[in-house]
Amino acid sequence: MARGIGLHSEYRGAVATLVEIGCRPETVNRKIRDAVTGPRVTRALMVVDAGFAINPRGLEAQMMGGLNDALAMALTFSLHIRDGIPLEGSWDNSSCTRQ
Repeated sequence: MARGIGLHSEYRGAVATLVEIGCRPETVNRKIRDAVTGPRVTRALMVVDAGFAINPRGLEAQMMGGLNDALAMALTFSLHIRDGIPLEGSWDNSSCTRQ
């Protein structure tokens, strides 16, 4: 298991995230059709101090989307090139994280 912490503060607000990742061989080498296998996120905790939230559900959705994008960039999202040609031409055939 591995843990990582991220912190960002801007405009009188702050976000802290703790993520736990499983790196065991059975996790990393699991079989998934047409997908990239690798470390698996087992837990994520986000703490947000945004002041007065006019739309709390919108804030929650924004934080969940940000976490999902961050995990994709760190773990699975990549551009593969074969013979000088990108294999991923659009979002339809790129490897994004799944919930």
